[in-house]
Amino acid sequence: MALTTRNIYTPSGHGLFAPNGSPRKNIEIRFTLVKTGTTLPAAPFDAITLDRVGPTFSVFTNALGEFTTPLWPNDRGDIGTQYICHIEGGYNSEDFRAALPSGAAAVTWADFMALGVPLTPTELSAFATHIADTTVHVVPAGHAGLMVSVNATGDGISYTSPSDVFVATFLTGVISGGEVTINVGTRQP
Repeated sequence: MALTTRNIYTPSGHGLFAPNGSPRKNIEIRFTLVKTGTTLPAAPFDAITLDRVGPTFSVFTNALGEFTTPLWPNDRGDIGTQYICHIEGGYNSEDFRAALPSGAAAVTWADFMALGVPLTPTELSAFATHIADTTVHVVPAGHAGLMVSVNATGDGISYTSPSDVFVATFLTGVISGGEVTINVGTRQP
């Protein structure tokens, strides 16, 4: 089933601009799903379609600094999530956290930003560390059947399917950070 999304866009003539007034062309804007109120990455299931979502969506601006991108509405998740929005090559003060509600109409970038709140210096630091750690973003090809074990409280938790490698990697990071939240369930393909 196709993932339900809602477009975020910059209206024509209202793209992203540098302080000197020039369009910010070919700039990546990254939308990373995180657990609500944290900087911990999230890969929720859509509670209606049961599709796995995220964890990161990105788009590049065109020559005029404009973009359009589909994003998944956060209120459809099996866990509470928000997006941390990061403009590559931007200024840390541009990073913010926002949740996109369901709806049919597209949302302007300005309206989406108005739904958000700026990140604190501590959150910016933690998020920058996560972005820089390339080992958490990609599972190398050929790791089918890889088994990862996590031991948080003496009980072993094992993941054996390739689709669960991200979850195991995420849990390892969360456990080492001192917080553990595990949603257990089954999903039929």
